[in-house]
Amino acid sequence: MSNREFASRRSLWAVLLVLLSAAPAAAQSTQPVWWPPLSLYGRPVAQPLFDFPSWARYSYCRPAPLAWGYDPFANYGPCDGAPWYSTINCNGGFVAHRPSTWYGSADFAPLTMDRLDGMPLARIGAAGPAVLTTEDLRTEFAPAGKYTIGRRIFDCYRLEGTYLGFNSWNDARIVTNSTAIAGGGVGTLATYLSGFNATADPGLLNANTVSASVRSNFQSGELNLRYWTDMPPGPFDVSLLVGLRYVRIADEFHFDSLSDLPLATGTAVDLQTNTVNDMWGGQIGIAFDVLVSTRVWFNFDLKGAMFNDHVSLTNAASTNGAPALITDTRNRTAWLGDLSLLANWQMTPNIVLRAGYQALFFNGLSLAHEQNVSPLFTNATGVLNDRGKAAYHGPVLGIGANF
Repeated sequence: MSNREFASRRSLWAVLLVLLSAAPAAAQSTQPVWWPPLSLYGRPVAQPLFDFPSWARYSYCRPAPLAWGYDPFANYGPCDGAPWYSTINCNGGFVAHRPSTWYGSADFAPLTMDRLDGMPLARIGAAGPAVLTTEDLRTEFAPAGKYTIGRRIFDCYRLEGTYLGFNSWNDARIVTNSTAIAGGGVGTLATYLSGFNATADPGLLNANTVSASVRSNFQSGELNLRYWTDMPPGPFDVSLLVGLRYVRIADEFHFDSLSDLPLATGTAVDLQTNTVNDMWGGQIGIAFDVLVSTRVWFNFDLKGAMFNDHVSLTNAASTNGAPALITDTRNRTAWLGDLSLLANWQMTPNIVLRAGYQALFFNGLSLAHEQNVSPLFTNATGVLNDRGKAAYHGPVLGIGANF
């Protein structure tokens, strides 16, 4: 090898060594010496398809991922305690995956209806065991949907609307009795129309056939404003809610009884009670998001509402073909507690699979089967019953998307 070739190769190796030694120095130059140890902060956070550098995972001014509507490379660098670095708006608060400008979800949300205050409809004798109650009327899972669309505004706020419904239930039961009655005829079923009073009309105390059916439907619409609170680094995200809500519960109860007494004509009663609860009110709430891995987080949403319940009541009955009718309209106060727990899996930066359970608890409803029907049969004064309680609950399975 000539001296010229040796000198040329030596110069090339020298240049390579300079470049290699300069690269780490340049990379380290973005990490100031005032950085605190990572162990001083909480758990790291992450986002699918975008890995944060170590400093960003623990920084109070972490850049947000692209899918959330921010550019993570704008003014990229550490900024804890360094005022000359720009920070994103609403800093410190994006732990669980926050949506872009527009977002929405569509869920399959079947509900079952539980009437929390059951009552007997027929007994064997005025004081005997119950053979038919309102709890025998099954209002199990009815299919429906839950749909949400919202928009992120002013960075830390969201304006969103949600519709839940249209759930519809119906069921029927029939009971017969062929026990002989002293003096003639069969049937010893006492119905709730008699008040289970041993001195009531014999035709209401000695039925041989009774039947009951229920039809009910439910729907809810809400418009909410959510505010993200400023949280320190870690796996938790919290938002507060205030909004308006409308709920409509229409309830129909049908009851029939047949009796051989009095022997000359018998007694046939047909009763139908309808109530409609139109509820308008305000609600407040709080939601928690807990990030458990890069793609998975849990959401717990809790809401409480107070309503003005505009109740419409119709009681229509016929006894051996003779009609009787009572109607009433009142304004009452009703309450709602609404909670849901959802697991979220981020399939892509813009698509989320959601699954969980929700429950709604009402107090102060006017339910059809609980209304006072004695005025139809005894000419007593009737009062609208607005103390009904009901729970609607069921699973949720759907997809969320950022636009």
